[in-house]
Amino acid sequence: MAEAAEQAYQVFGALPRPERLRNHGGPWRDHEFEALMCPLPLREVSARLFYSYFMDPSLDGHSSEEFLYFLPRILDLLARGAVPHIALELTLDDLRQCQESMLDATALDLLHRFTLAYFKNLVGPNEWQARSAKPEDDPLDVLAMTHLAGLPVQPLLDWWVASDDIRSSQHFVQSAYWNWWGPSCSMHAFLEDEPGFLAVLQAWLADPAVRARWRDKLAEPAFQDLARREFGFGPVPISEMLAVALAELG
Repeated sequence: MAEAAEQAYQVFGALPRPERLRNHGGPWRDHEFEALMCPLPLREVSARLFYSYFMDPSLDGHSSEEFLYFLPRILDLLARGAVPHIALELTLDDLRQCQESMLDATALDLLHRFTLAYFKNLVGPNEWQARSAKPEDDPLDVLAMTHLAGLPVQPLLDWWVASDDIRSSQHFVQSAYWNWWGPSCSMHAFLEDEPGFLAVLQAWLADPAVRARWRDKLAEPAFQDLARREFGFGPVPISEMLAVALAELG
């Protein structure tokens, strides 16, 4: 993940530093913020500045060239455990507005590798030690971030179900309980306007091979022991979430 983030500085390094910040509706209104952010070397732009950059109330989307200039630092911050947007799932949303000609095969390969590595770091063993993946971190946020960036989520789903790590099973039962199978489940409201994403997720959950693999994973003694020992995130024990998942999986 860190390697892919570093490579992004090279892939997008030819883009010029913006002298003015622009959105699709014209120049930015906050000239003080603009004067603060634009002169900074790219590697010195902080997550706090990106919070303001993404949340400007006059914003109607960033210009593609400008967003791609900042993209290496955004990926760098994500790899270091920071979230430069108030909502992780919206962090790369501006990528969908970029023309295909602006993202060549090298850039797309880099983005595919980064999102998969970021997902692995959350759902499985924390190999990179970049961020302390916590049980409450929701894989659905990363899946949504990937989809909203215009990137395929299927490779992430394939890795998730294939992983032998018991933490991947813990994340599955928790995410399934809170997002689509639990009595009080509630998926992100804006995903209701993303039928393509929901179709991929529903097809994955309905796939007999996927369901059989999850049944096997959730029945493993190591995970059963974890479910008995750990309470999980929120007011519901993992054991209760597990019971709901097993009932849904048949």
